[in-house]
Amino acid sequence: MTLITPLLALLALEAAPVSAASAAVAVSASIESFPRADVRLLAGPFLDAQRRDAAYLLRLDPDRLLHTFRLNAGLPTAAQPLGGWEGPDVELRGHSLGHYLSACALMFEASGDERLKQRALVIVAELAKVQRALTVRGANAGYLAAFPESFFDRLEGRQGVWAPYYTLHKILAGLLDVHRVTNDPTSLDLARGLARWVGLRASRLTDAQWQALLETEFGGMQDALDELYRQTGEAWRVCSITVPCSIRWRAARTGSTACTPTRRSPRPSARPSTAS
Repeated sequence: MTLITPLLALLALEAAPVSAASAAVAVSASIESFPRADVRLLAGPFLDAQRRDAAYLLRLDPDRLLHTFRLNAGLPTAAQPLGGWEGPDVELRGHSLGHYLSACALMFEASGDERLKQRALVIVAELAKVQRALTVRGANAGYLAAFPESFFDRLEGRQGVWAPYYTLHKILAGLLDVHRVTNDPTSLDLARGLARWVGLRASRLTDAQWQALLETEFGGMQDALDELYRQTGEAWRVCSITVPCSIRWRAARTGSTACTPTRRSPRPSARPSTAS
């Protein structure tokens, strides 16, 4: 009976007529997000897990994460290279640094640990040096990655390349997380420069070329560009569609972007080797 009674009560509520006043309230209600800084974990297993995660983040060496970025920009580096997908000869290199920036920013927001904030800001300052050096070396202004810009020439020419926009999304998202949490102007400057670079690449391609480009994994570029707009209110042109497994995006300050739903091609059966 203890189970049946609440169920009958719920059914009665469901069947009860809704008044005009309550309907108006329901329509006007909205859900709002709130910052992680508004919540602090109390003593217990969740706080223990959070502290272990923070300790792990602080054990990672920023110079090792920055190593391939500096190599790509012609900057000196003596760090021991990372392996796996971050190996210096792996085409996905650099994406873990973007994840790391996001992790440091979100952990700082959730815990208030200033060491994580400073870790993120130090890396952002080093990335600013990389972005400037890449432009000096001939990359289009704003480019920032651990591999040469020629990877995108291969992508747009439909030549074999792993997933350069997937990697770029992680970097852009990390920069935006740092800016949102710390209000650091350098991280926003880097993100703006990278978005302008994306707009430059986009402006050179036809719609048909963009559709072909979607055959290569592109991560959450749409989400990151939307977040840049949310943080700045600047009129970046962003175009998205939600056909299953398919997003089409473009970041350009001028011109229109027509949306044409397409389906994303299946992933290739084999990936480049990630052995290190």
